Amino acid sequence: MITLNGITLDGMIWINEFSADSPAVAAVPCADGTSVLFSQKTDVFDIDLESPEDAGWLSLDEALRLREAASNTEGVYVFSYRDKEYRVRFRHEDPPALKLTPVSPSSGYGQAGSFYGRIRLKTV
Repeated sequence: MITLNGITLDGMIWINEFSADSPAVAAVPCADGTSVLFSQKTDVFDIDLESPEDAGWLSLDEALRLREAASNTEGVYVFSYRDKEYRVRFRHEDPPALKLTPVSPSSGYGQAGSFYGRIRLKTV
């Protein structure tokens, strides 16, 4: 089960899951032509969640709750994925932090509105 701030996101995919938590490496050239490598592992990484246009839809209620959470630029939330929990915030420095598109655009979504899109988070 995938949740963010208690909102179920089971149809979404963590698209950069296997690049998250990778060590950062810097190579410094030496006078003899070799390089010295400095690496650092950090607990801070990006989480990008996506749902494709044809699957993983969110309800209108879920979309509204996500929009409310994303509007709080200082909010810290719990993201649960594969029985693990992360403290995250919306990644507003990489806009848009939340981009949801209606499956069937119309003037009024009603209760049947469905959305797909992307959520950009960062661990804290």
